[in-house]
Amino acid sequence: MKMTRMELSENIAYWRNQQETRTGEHMKTLQYLITLLFFCFLCGCNTPSGDKQATKDDSTLGQMVIIPQFDYVGDFHEGLAKVWVKNKKTDKWGFINKKGKWVIKPQFNYVGDFHDELAKVWFGDKKIGKWGFMDKQGNWVIKPQFNYVDDFHDGLAKVWFGDNKIGKWGFMDKQGNWVIKPQFNYVGDFHDELAMVRKGDDNTGKWGFIDKKGNWVIKPQFNSADSFSEGLAGVYLPSVIDDGFTTTFKTLENSGFLFIDKQGKIYTCNIGESYDKNVSEMWPFSDGLAKVKMGSTKFTECDTYGFINKQGEMVVRPRLYIAQDFSDGLAGACDTHRELVGRQLVPIDKYDIIKPGTMVVGNFIVKNEGRLDITSTKWGYINKQGIWVIPPQFDEVGKFSNGLARIRIDVKWRWLFTANQWGFIDQQGKMVIYPQFDDARDFSEGLAAVRIDSKWGFISCKANTNETE
Repeated sequence: MKMTRMELSENIAYWRNQQETRTGEHMKTLQYLITLLFFCFLCGCNTPSGDKQATKDDSTLGQMVIIPQFDYVGDFHEGLAKVWVKNKKTDKWGFINKKGKWVIKPQFNYVGDFHDELAKVWFGDKKIGKWGFMDKQGNWVIKPQFNYVDDFHDGLAKVWFGDNKIGKWGFMDKQGNWVIKPQFNYVGDFHDELAMVRKGDDNTGKWGFIDKKGNWVIKPQFNSADSFSEGLAGVYLPSVIDDGFTTTFKTLENSGFLFIDKQGKIYTCNIGESYDKNVSEMWPFSDGLAKVKMGSTKFTECDTYGFINKQGEMVVRPRLYIAQDFSDGLAGACDTHRELVGRQLVPIDKYDIIKPGTMVVGNFIVKNEGRLDITSTKWGYINKQGIWVIPPQFDEVGKFSNGLARIRIDVKWRWLFTANQWGFIDQQGKMVIYPQFDDARDFSEGLAAVRIDSKWGFISCKANTNETE
């Protein structure tokens, strides 16, 4: 039987569609098998084989001490971690101990971490509920009554009193008594016995520091400020000052990003004249050094990061694309390969007249400035001299805690799949817990939260898991 041209075309199209469908199914199956084999290999690398005598360290390091079962978790603070459970029966927060047992069952819409033996807890409906504070036995210490509160620090918690428009910030002790009555437009937490507070609105208000009795220790005079850390706080002063408190801060050398001690003495960033950029942002001191950004006040490709010591000296020159704070003597840092692409140069003798403001490079006129192409963005770790201790090789990193740091490696198998997996390294850069988690957090109190698929659990960094209990 002869087929018409139309029927032949339809049959060919049908056959091709069937082949494409089968090919797609085969490739999905192949991708699944390769992924499964790859991660079985990674997981297997961290498991002692049956014919090898496992040491105490490698048999417990990275051991899953609380199996993944929670929809979201916080880090451990003061022996407890907040966890969120969402299922057909509940959608609430509670607290577990380091054995994974419920200490306070899930019953709250939101909770904070424990600080100074108390945790903030939101009680009631998500829209009309209130904040209060609870102890580790689940008893209300300060009953729910506030629109907003923060964690306790140095024995006091900042509390917002009043409605969202005309309310003010004050400080409360652990018995629920007002120690500093609500009077400030904005406040920070107490650190090193002092809290930064602002008097006035966002545009004209000034920042200063008070003690735990509410007395001004450093009067409001700064346009912005950070909390104290390691005895110093970062502040910002404009070059022109016109309020009544700043009789000693009217010279240009005492302007810009500075830092002060607890008596209000100002220290400048003595970065020297070798840098062609100014300090455009500064972070609190951590592990003896403070991170600074050199460049504009907005994030651009030209901004670079370095570190200063407590004398204001640049000890890690600003050459890093981005950096984290120091912890355990090391800081995560990101290095890049930068290349100027698209720049067009024309010989200067091609022009009869050179207009004012024309960019000239040697014997060439810059016709097109081009753009800065940033590639090979990888993370590693530097020491306090700015030397790479662990060369840039990871796609994302965390801070060192308990001697370990989380790292992410993006695994790509041609065009079949991409897998972003987290593992942990030691301070020598050795992979001690191989990448096998879909997400991970820094270690806190000996345990690190990790996610496998959609569920969170905890692994141990101790040689003996009993030490984490």
